[in-house]
Amino acid sequence: MPSNVLAVKEGEPLRRTLVSLAPQAWAFFTKPPNDPEFAVYQLRDDGSIESLMLTPQTRPGNYFGLSRKQRSQGPEMGVIGNTIKEWTECSPDADRGECLESVRSLKLQVVDNESPVASVCGRIVIFQTKAVPWAYREFESEARFEVKGAVVESRCTRS
Repeated sequence: MPSNVLAVKEGEPLRRTLVSLAPQAWAFFTKPPNDPEFAVYQLRDDGSIESLMLTPQTRPGNYFGLSRKQRSQGPEMGVIGNTIKEWTECSPDADRGECLESVRSLKLQVVDNESPVASVCGRIVIFQTKAVPWAYREFESEARFEVKGAVVESRCTRS
């Protein structure tokens, strides 16, 4: 039988040598699903929040996956999240609303958003979230829960 994705027949000794020198697996290309992620919300004057997330890719606003603007949002939020100095820890038992109430007591932090494709501008609330453990998925209504949060003024410097 010819080579396929499961078994390479041609170049077997060369392949083994290359794999032993430079091992590469799917983990190189993907991010673990249980890694922390940032979720960002616009903070309105009345105190309510609205999601600024551009995902999922397949929604109509993203031209059913043809637009790539949402792909730049992860690095943008990573830069913003990693420059925040003061976070408020959220209780593991608290929902998003309770976590938001504890976050509002924080001093507003100013962050310069220098992303070339800025999508997170103005007064925002940013949460670091974690995946609900697989064993508890039946008991939770959301797939992720808030770990900590902050209130930020994101100044977009490029347009």
